[in-house]
Amino acid sequence: MIKGIKAYIKKKQAWWNNISNGQHYKQEQKYLTDITFDFINTIRIIAMYSNRAPHIYNSFLTITTIDDLIESSMAILMMVNNGIHNASKRELRYILEMSVKYGVIDWALMGKSLEDKIQHLDHNIPKSTISPIEDICMPFTEDVLIEFKTDVKRIYSQRCRYVHPSKEQLIEQLKNIKDGYTIGFESAEMFTKMNKAIFEVYDIILAILFSCFGNSMSGDIFEQVLDLNKKWKFLGPITPIGGLL
Repeated sequence: MIKGIKAYIKKKQAWWNNISNGQHYKQEQKYLTDITFDFINTIRIIAMYSNRAPHIYNSFLTITTIDDLIESSMAILMMVNNGIHNASKRELRYILEMSVKYGVIDWALMGKSLEDKIQHLDHNIPKSTISPIEDICMPFTEDVLIEFKTDVKRIYSQRCRYVHPSKEQLIEQLKNIKDGYTIGFESAEMFTKMNKAIFEVYDIILAILFSCFGNSMSGDIFEQVLDLNKKWKFLGPITPIGGLL
């Protein structure tokens, strides 16, 4: 047993020296922190601005459940920093599905009470599927909207591989074990791939939130806050957020 413990310590030290302390790995850690807090701070700003019109936004599912998004994003940050990737992918799937469905309901039942929307979710929205994305309302041109829906379905399908037992998940897991990338010993390349998956989901969620929030209020947030932050990670011509502008 002592021999096994010594071997583990030696392996962990080698990982710290060769991977964890490497420039690539540290860059990915910083990027994860940046996109996480850019995401959290943005949705907090949306929640704060919603207080301008509580008679409208207090009945929005997308606004009233912002704490759920913050909780999930903080959990993902902690898990990924500790090499827990598959559970993070499952959480990404949940918040993506939640945001799509709540966005669809907020548009379809605009002006209705929160209780009406909850009942609609329970009785009219199918569970464990992203199919309601077909009914999403976004201020995109037709071709951009088609691309947006396609991306959402693709990303959701990829995350579903980690919710239910699948061939793809097993093959990936066995390959990682063979290559020595078990929990706590992930490679910088795995971190990069995980960050890309996180960014994609957060970007889509922000696009949905801003769309539901409306052009006027969203415009105020961009003009008064986000446009002044040149390091904000979600502004770009090829992102869903970029498509809103």
